[in-house]
Amino acid sequence: MRVLKNFARKTDGVTAIESVFIIPVFFALVFSTFEVGYVFFTTAMVEQSTSINARRVKVGRAFKPGLQYNAEPGECQTGMECFFDSICSGLIITSNCDNLAVEVRRFDSFADIPNDEMNCRDDEGFKFDEQLYEPGDKNDIIRVRVCYNLQTVNPTVGLNLAQNDDGTRSIIAVQIMRNEPFLSAKELNPNLVDEEN
Repeated sequence: MRVLKNFARKTDGVTAIESVFIIPVFFALVFSTFEVGYVFFTTAMVEQSTSINARRVKVGRAFKPGLQYNAEPGECQTGMECFFDSICSGLIITSNCDNLAVEVRRFDSFADIPNDEMNCRDDEGFKFDEQLYEPGDKNDIIRVRVCYNLQTVNPTVGLNLAQNDDGTRSIIAVQIMRNEPFLSAKELNPNLVDEEN
């Protein structure tokens, strides 16, 4: 009995026991803070890149759909691919855009724009579908949508920000606008030979 009383009065190891309870909570808080910062930073980059490239569409300086660009092997070949590469180059946090999907659509009126979900990249990957790239003409109503599936830093600690089955979080940026009444290259220079001829 005396041994139990002496053991109960001892204060050795009190700090170690407190540390066992506090340290995991502290590290969970630290990792959660880093993860939230990483998500916010990536979201800001996706929105900024979308905004810059949507502005190019708005003023008539976007890559034209369906045109075959004379590019080196490994570079973009069509308007959709070039627009995709332009969005990707704005994401300085990653050089790999395997988790990026882009859509540029034209609508007759703002009321015609559907409230549908965007198909982000899946296991099959993103296909450069020229039908999803319609930068339109002057005064057209355009919706630019970009989706980036962000791989979360530590999905088992903290806020568990992953929302997809594969452990990624979809960051979607949308710009809806009416194109400016810009002049085409032919209108600027009537002597210009039509590109299709």
